[in-house]
Amino acid sequence: MFFLNKKSLILGAASIVRLEKDAKIAEKRGQKPPNTPKNSPPLLKNEKGVALLMTLLVVTLLVTLILGLDSTVRRDLRMVNNLRDDLKATYIAKSGVAAARALL
Repeated sequence: MFFLNKKSLILGAASIVRLEKDAKIAEKRGQKPPNTPKNSPPLLKNEKGVALLMTLLVVTLLVTLILGLDSTVRRDLRMVNNLRDDLKATYIAKSGVAAARALL
């Protein structure tokens, strides 16, 4: 992790001021100014595709998560239905035994 303290903030501000001074000096001399925060080149020239890719990535992750959750819920539902049917069969068998004993 990166923590800022007073000294690093002062040094950072001083370096920005120095870059701005260098840019002014270069402009006076007719030279190209160095890359300062104000006139630095963009990192990506065409950022339109990045938003589409990020959207597709998020949608893909969500679909994967939802499909995994869906299969888990369906499996649990089948298990509960099987448990319910097993319990019904057990009670039907016990009542059949009780009815047979009553007849005998």
